[in-house]
This record gives sequence, C-alpha cells and structure tokens, in this order.
Amino acid sequence: MPITPDFTFPFEQQQKASLHNPTVVSQGLAKREFFVALTLQAILSNPQVSPAQFADPEQRQILISTAILLADETLQAMQGLVAVAEETDAAYAAN
Repeated sequence: MPITPDFTFPFEQQQKASLHNPTVVSQGLAKREFFVALTLQAILSNPQVSPAQFADPEQRQILISTAILLADETLQAMQGLVAVAEETDAAYAAN
C-alpha cells in the first residue's frame, strides 16, 4: 500500500508474533479527518463553550458542520499557499 501525502501519521509495523500477516500498514488519517478533529478540539477547549450546549442533536450537527467547513477552508488555503510557493520557486529557478 503506497503512502501518499494526503494522509497524516502513516506507519508500517512488523509483527513478530504473527506468521500469517507479519506486516501491518496503515495510511493513517486523511488530512481532512485530522483537521476536523483538531478543529473540534479547538472549539470544545474554548472555556466559553460548555459541553452542555451540545446535548441537543441539532446543536451537535451544527458543531460538526462548522468543524468540517473550517477544516475544508484551512486545507484549501494551504493548497493555495503551496501553489504560490511552487510558483515562487519556479520564478527563482528561472532567474
């Protein structure tokens, strides 16, 4: 299984006790999943936010949707920064 840059924390582990499948490989979390988790953690760690606010399923859905939206916007911004950096590198290389 190839490890791609779209995932965080990939690993390959050799298991000494297993004869049938001695190698365990995982691509890890998708970057989107990782950023959603970090965003949820940041929102919930705010002292002005009470976990009791999310007792209602509709409020939990709003929280999750907000975390997904912020994570997607972060990833899009990062892709834009990478594109700008690549253009800058190409311009310097051309000179």
